Amino acid sequence: MRNVIAFLGLWAIAGCSLQPAARDAGAAALHRTSIREGLLVATLFEPERRGLRPGLVVLGGSEGGIAGAERLAQDLAEEGYVTLAVAYFGMEGVPATLQDVPLEIFDQAIDRIRRSPRVDPHRIGLIGGSKGAEAALLVASRHPELKAVIAAFPSSVVWPGIGEDGTSAGIASSSGAWLGVASLRTEA
Repeated sequence: MRNVIAFLGLWAIAGCSLQPAARDAGAAALHRTSIREGLLVATLFEPERRGLRPGLVVLGGSEGGIAGAERLAQDLAEEGYVTLAVAYFGMEGVPATLQDVPLEIFDQAIDRIRRSPRVDPHRIGLIGGSKGAEAALLVASRHPELKAVIAAFPSSVVWPGIGEDGTSAGIASSSGAWLGVASLRTEA
């Protein structure tokens, strides 16, 4: 939870407009919804509070799956944000490995959270750690409507994907006709 507070503190310092309304007393009741739409495999967390809330798309890192993103998304939802934890590889419905991940997954995630009836569509942010931070920065570069992006442990380059054996796949982690960004070349 300390990491969540640190991230939110950085947003406050930066003057981000994603601050939710005052927190209600007591434990936050959440609605949790599994989503399987098109390329999107995600879990939506919505606090049981009145009014429109800021929306956050949450991405895990190179661990794959959705569990890591869900833990952070739930913590943030308990603070008053509507969150969408997104799987982009490593589980059924998305690529098995971190190679050629369609960036359209992230486009669909942004569109999905924007359509949530509890979300203010003008206050959408994106948060990712490690490989999720790399993805967050790439996606945000093509989505100027995002109000905030938190990249925890990002890199200054796009690294190659990770193959089944855990080594460099030699191809980019992400794919997408609109991306046009090559990954760093590595030697085996």
